[in-house]
Amino acid sequence: MVEVRESDIHGKGVFATKIINSGFEFSCDVLPIKSENITIDLENHIFPYFGGKEKCICIGFPTYFNHSKTPNVKILKLDREKQIKTFITLSDINIGEELTLYYNVKFNETT
Repeated sequence: MVEVRESDIHGKGVFATKIINSGFEFSCDVLPIKSENITIDLENHIFPYFGGKEKCICIGFPTYFNHSKTPNVKILKLDREKQIKTFITLSDINIGEELTLYYNVKFNETT
């Protein structure tokens, strides 16, 4: 459904290999990480965790989502107990289109 490859936005990105309909939900495991353990090698793969007070690494392709002011993916919810982050597509995504996320914590705030 998706593949990671070079992006025109920045470095690597996530691209649709099939049409993904708006409202499609998908999840990934997350690994909480303490700020003192974040190295320069990890800083581009860190996501806010619970309102930005903590940090985590998403396991799998979501770690390669690039920022966009007009994203087509949003964080839907976060299950802290199960350590799973769920995303939802905000629009139909065509084959070859990059999946993007707005990096603002408030925009992606979860309950």
